[in-house]
Amino acid sequence: KSSPHSCAAPRGSPLLGLMQFQDSSISPMRNGDREAAGAHLDGVQAGLLHAGLCQHLRSLVPMLAIYFALIFQTSSEELEHLRLPGMLLGALALLCAAVVILALRAEGPQVVARTRWAEDICLVVRLVMHIVCIALDGDGTFLFLKLISMLVYPLSSAKVSNNVTSFRIYLFFHNVLVVLRFSYNLQEGLPWMITTVLMDWMLHDWAVLRSAQRRAFEELAFTHIDLEHSAEVTTKSLFCRFCDATVTLDADLAIAEPAPQLAALLGLNNCLQGRTFSSLIDASDLEPFVAYLEEMNLDLDDVEHEKPSLQVKLLDVFAQPVSVHIVYTCFRGRNKNRRPVYVLGVSESWRPPRIKSTKRGGSRLGTPPSLGDNIYREVSPPPPPSVAVAA
Repeated sequence: KSSPHSCAAPRGSPLLGLMQFQDSSISPMRNGDREAAGAHLDGVQAGLLHAGLCQHLRSLVPMLAIYFALIFQTSSEELEHLRLPGMLLGALALLCAAVVILALRAEGPQVVARTRWAEDICLVVRLVMHIVCIALDGDGTFLFLKLISMLVYPLSSAKVSNNVTSFRIYLFFHNVLVVLRFSYNLQEGLPWMITTVLMDWMLHDWAVLRSAQRRAFEELAFTHIDLEHSAEVTTKSLFCRFCDATVTLDADLAIAEPAPQLAALLGLNNCLQGRTFSSLIDASDLEPFVAYLEEMNLDLDDVEHEKPSLQVKLLDVFAQPVSVHIVYTCFRGRNKNRRPVYVLGVSESWRPPRIKSTKRGGSRLGTPPSLGDNIYREVSPPPPPSVAVAA
């Protein structure tokens, strides 16, 4: 059962050997693992950005409904002067919606770039909408245009913006437009300017806080993946140390990594990577093994759950059953869907033969005498000498 990749115990203390144990197949976070972890985090980030774009699109729906209501209303003459602003602002809002929809259609690595591109364009469009409101509110009598340009647009921008730098630039030009708007009438515009500055200050703090939370989330995600990998490496090293073979299975129960120790245990010539593990199990034990994994998979997130061992029979190169004990643990995979990865420790079941003693001084098949035989021989008195009887 020995192989070039077998886990030979180092000299010295077992604990020291376990700490110094190194294996070519078990190493710290390798480049492939880091790429897989990065791909998973990119997928999570893309999902969050996609959800943010959907939220952005939903936030445009109420304003579009208001603009269309102003355009197509015919019952009130008092709202007739808002038809033209509704048409222009509605067209710009439709432009924002079209940009967001184009960003939603991005896939893969383009999601992040297109999301930032869409956010920047929407911020610029909101500044243009603010300019339109200033131009249409020449005499300063349209309260509706003041409210949406100085209150609604900054609030919606803060809600959907993920780039603090872009949002700061937007707030700067937004405040400049507010100052220019009321520079001719400070008595009327001073309350609007003070309200705008205070609100923009709070919105800026909110955007900074959201950005810090996103960075903390990314750091926690990286830390979580590193801890998962460390736990997986430690488990594999322990299984390799104390078991005859270590096997890694994917979610479809196929052997995901080379298993030379298992191949040596069964007398096979390859490392079994890509082969279904169930094809190595005796037919009588296949159903209990699958039920065992399914039961354990239900407690994947329960770290305190005690996972018992399982005894099954594997088929060797001659299709003869080999009784083994299997210990198991499960980890979240570093793939996109976080499918489970199973790590199995396989140990051959062995029971010493029961040999009956054939005579008092020794055992059958030339085995050394037992401890009981030696004790009996030492404490038994010697036989009495024979006495010759005279004829």
